[in-house]
Amino acid sequence: MASSSTTSTHSGGVRPGCTLTIGDPFAQIQATPGYPPESGDKVPPGTYAAITSELLNWAGQETRWYEIAVGGQSGWIPDDGILVDSKSSACPLS
Repeated sequence: MASSSTTSTHSGGVRPGCTLTIGDPFAQIQATPGYPPESGDKVPPGTYAAITSELLNWAGQETRWYEIAVGGQSGWIPDDGILVDSKSSACPLS
């Protein structure tokens, strides 16, 4: 049976120029990366520079989380194929 705990498999900075394009009008940033999702500040659609990233494993699946700044607040958003529409080539591949 798969564990429901979240574990960090890699964390670290991102290269300059790593940007994320977010188009989901319901996207939110969280105070910390991980599952289950928690409510946070809304992220207006747009392009955001990544501050850092962390690769997390939850229930056997790896998801990269990015820390971004939105309206003076920083928080985390998953690159889960839903919230992040695209990312620049400077961002980690996985």
